[in-house]
Formats: sequence, structure tokens, C-alpha cells
Amino acid sequence: MGGIHPPADDIIGRLIGEQVGIDAFNYAIPYFSSDSTLESSRNIIVYPNPVVEREIYIANTESIDSIYLFHIQGRLIQGLGKEFDESSGVTLLKLPNSIASGLYVIRINKLSKLIIVGG
Repeated sequence: MGGIHPPADDIIGRLIGEQVGIDAFNYAIPYFSSDSTLESSRNIIVYPNPVVEREIYIANTESIDSIYLFHIQGRLIQGLGKEFDESSGVTLLKLPNSIASGLYVIRINKLSKLIIVGG
């Protein structure tokens, strides 16, 4: 046992591990590439943060933007009111009264930001 030569059955495991590593790397490339340059070039701003009045403003948006709000545990928040003002490029999100205080993630297209909802 041991030494500089691996056991014969370990070679198969190493080959599989190498392929799994390559597949995982290739899968992650879109998440770390510049595909979200559209959102970053528009300089999307979410305010106020922390949210106190159950309203979130998102500057530099467009009417076709997809906007979602998730609880920090991953649950999608339903019942958001969404109003887009074309002249200013600002979207107003009205949070439901039932939303609890805590940490949330707002997702605008491929851009995600952490927000705090206060009571």
C-alpha cells in the first residue's frame, strides 16, 4: 500500500473526477462572465436600503425588465405591485403588507442585490 503508484482502481476515480471538475468549471462560466454587462452598464440602483415604507425604487430600469424578490431562504415573494415610470426609467415595487422584516434578495434580470426590509 502507498508508495508513488496509485492502486489500479484509483485511476478510474481520478479520470471521473477530472471530467466532473471540467464540467463544473464549464457550467460556472456564464455566472462569472460579462453576460450581465447590460445591467451593469445601466447602473441599476435599488433604494432605499433598508426599506421602511414597503416601497422599493429601482432606477435605470426598462419596462421589459424582469424583477423578482426572494426571501433570504429562497422563497419567492408573491403579490408585488410593480409600476414603471417611462419618463424617469424608475420602477416602483410595492411590497405586500404581509411581508416580514428581514433580509431579501431582489433580482433584476441577471443582477441580484441584497436588501433589508424593516418593520
